[in-house]
Amino acid sequence: MLYQFMHSLLPKTVQTAFCASVGSALVALDPYAKESAPIVIQSWKSLPGEKKLLRQVVDGIAEIAFAIWPRWYDQNLEALRSPLMETEGLPVYRRLSGSVANLSVPWLKKAVRKAIGGELPTVSRKSLSYEAQLRQLALTLSLGKLRIVLAVTGLECSPHRGQSLARIARLLAVHCPAGVALLLPDSSLGKGEWDSVAYQAIHLPVCDVIPKMENSGTDKQAYHLCFLGKPHPCSPGEQELAKQLGHYPQLQGLFEFNKRIRLSPSREYTVDMVWEAGRLIVEVDGYQFHSSRVSFVQDRRRDRDFVLNQYRIMRFAHNEVMTDPALVMHQIAEAVNTPYPFPLNEDRQ
Repeated sequence: MLYQFMHSLLPKTVQTAFCASVGSALVALDPYAKESAPIVIQSWKSLPGEKKLLRQVVDGIAEIAFAIWPRWYDQNLEALRSPLMETEGLPVYRRLSGSVANLSVPWLKKAVRKAIGGELPTVSRKSLSYEAQLRQLALTLSLGKLRIVLAVTGLECSPHRGQSLARIARLLAVHCPAGVALLLPDSSLGKGEWDSVAYQAIHLPVCDVIPKMENSGTDKQAYHLCFLGKPHPCSPGEQELAKQLGHYPQLQGLFEFNKRIRLSPSREYTVDMVWEAGRLIVEVDGYQFHSSRVSFVQDRRRDRDFVLNQYRIMRFAHNEVMTDPALVMHQIAEAVNTPYPFPLNEDRQ
């Protein structure tokens, strides 16, 4: 039933499902996300205020745009990486402004600089409203089949925050435009805050895994799943580390997956794994979006930024994680047991 629900989502619409278990519905979405059109999945146990909620949703769309950069607007914007892009990029900007309806060139220039610098292509709310940023970010994807899933896993939320999420769901449907799925616990059924998005809502029992979609034609490099708080379902390396953590009782509960860390109002990064209390970051390199020379440079720039903010970073190649996960976990456990800052030791491996 979840398969039919997701498959029937249309652009510019919000479809609500009241779920016996929102958590099982999210797990069941994994195969759909891998085989279907690009999808953003964001979930909250407890909803934040409307301004923070909207910012998190904007960042979720920006994650996709950053992941597929420089393939924006169904084009390769590699030429904009030039150090002289302010002058050499003018023909590119002129061409895009003539071919992409509603494009904001000033926003695009700022977004390009952010992406080149290894940051999410977002700007301050003072520069451009979140609503306008959603429209501009959606234009970069230009895929026509974007799906956005907003899920509430907690059983209780305040009415005014529920109303905020409902408003944001409608805003996404109009501004992106996208098919928006709202997954709510069945305890929310009949509550007034959801009336605006509950028209033709369905009820989902505990979900089984969705069958694979045949011949979806999805371009794997044009797909990115924003799965904050969980190992990325398209990264076998992260999935393996999550499984291995279960064999190390001393590490359980320490690490968070795909966590956003804000170092300043203008600098925020998503890391693969982080032990926040110990300021230890673990990154898995060399899979899908992290294999280009430019990504390599951006990763090192980001690493320096973290080090200057007193974080430790451990980078492992994807093949390293998959071929010898026990050794990788041993080294992570050793790092957890090493105080920071620690004395330099040239013999330490």
